Amino acid sequence: MGLAVRGHRESAESLHRGNFLQVIELLRQSDEFLDTQLASRPGSAHYLSQTSQNHLTNAIVCEVLDVIGNSVREADFFSVVTDETTDLVHDAHLEQFAVVVRYCIVTKTLPPLSDSYP
Repeated sequence: MGLAVRGHRESAESLHRGNFLQVIELLRQSDEFLDTQLASRPGSAHYLSQTSQNHLTNAIVCEVLDVIGNSVREADFFSVVTDETTDLVHDAHLEQFAVVVRYCIVTKTLPPLSDSYP
């Protein structure tokens, strides 16, 4: 289950602005540079809008997928497992799709095996 990034109402008056903006506010309390930068920006030039949040999220996704892809390409063995289900409970008929990638990198030096039995 994922953590929602955005809230329903992200205005400054809202009590529940979403996790992304709440984390930014928390960071501002302990990071003077961040606080100064955000306070000095005019109007909407703070780059915290929904569009900017989407761009940041997409950049993180691309980076994570690149790291995983590079690891799988370097792996000696790998497998891909997929699963799909349709949500019929809420009459939404939304498909949920999961992908699991497993990979194994064989190292040249293996730790010694030891068995101990009482």
